[in-house]
Amino acid sequence: MIVSVWQVCADSNRYLCVQTLDLRYFRDRFQAQPIAVHWKTPQFEVLNKSKKVADFTSWQIGSLVVLVSARARQTIDDLCGADVEFLPFATIKRTELFAMNVLKTIPVVDWDATAGRAPDKH
Repeated sequence: MIVSVWQVCADSNRYLCVQTLDLRYFRDRFQAQPIAVHWKTPQFEVLNKSKKVADFTSWQIGSLVVLVSARARQTIDDLCGADVEFLPFATIKRTELFAMNVLKTIPVVDWDATAGRAPDKH
């Protein structure tokens, strides 16, 4: 069986980035659970303001959460349906952005059978 594992990485040299002012923000959020009912956009700062807005925009270096444009949202929604939740974030340079909260995760690495160490839980 072939499994593709990937991560979206926005190029901060070509596109603007968003950084949350409270660096602890991700500690207890975006844990594959719905959060739309209590969602409030956190305070943030836009970096590289002179750059373009990408369809996948970096939100906090090191975070697994990305911001997506309405165009990317539609495509992902068509593919993933209820397995992803889109949270309204902000409109930056006339581009509406949404925080993408992945609701369904599946274990694809058998940590017991690998020589590596399982990642620490938060």
